[in-house]
Amino acid sequence: MSGPPAQRRALVIGSQCAARPRLGFLPELAGELCEVLTDPTLGGCAPALPDRPSGGLVQDLTREEVLDALDEAFRAADRAGATLLIALLGHGVARGDDFYYLTVDAPGRGNYRRDVHLSHHLKEALSDAADLDGLIVLLDTCHAGVAAQQAATGWGEVGLGRDARRYELLSASADGPAYNGDFTRTLIEVLRRGVPAAGSTVDARGPTGPAAAGRRRAAAAAGHRGRRRLGAGR
Repeated sequence: MSGPPAQRRALVIGSQCAARPRLGFLPELAGELCEVLTDPTLGGCAPALPDRPSGGLVQDLTREEVLDALDEAFRAADRAGATLLIALLGHGVARGDDFYYLTVDAPGRGNYRRDVHLSHHLKEALSDAADLDGLIVLLDTCHAGVAAQQAATGWGEVGLGRDARRYELLSASADGPAYNGDFTRTLIEVLRRGVPAAGSTVDARGPTGPAAAGRRRAAAAAGHRGRRRLGAGR
């Protein structure tokens, strides 16, 4: 007989950046996402920071505070043998092939000492969490696809390649802008109302069937045509 399914824990981080234009969808959208993720009838996640009053939601933190929250969430999920879901909303910037998440105190230029070098930090945290069941990252910033590319090329030795653990990074954008929290709004809508065209279940690829497959191919082709060289952004 198999044991109970692994628990999921959610951490939602939302942040303005003093060096960048204010984002009108924060802090409300981050709070709304955390609410649906931790609703037992919807996202079914437990708060990732059980020892903090804020539970699974932190907002407008400094760089060091974000790194501390990430490390604390990894440790708690690792102890529980849980899957960790991390969502980050706000500003992001790409410098070369590196992605940086911008905290409230960030200069916003892609500096590894002053901005959050996200893919690198998550890789190190994943490497230290031997009992973590899996990692899911939702990234709603500009240039978020750069972080996804870093994960795809650099995480193999600490994820599927070594310990047979699942990790996924879903991004709001490729190497360009993201707009108005639309990625997060769509996730919230799907969690609350489902995808009527998908039938009774949705697999990792989305709705199944010939029509859905055609839509995926068209979307993939459009995404490929829309790619451009990296630069500063949200």
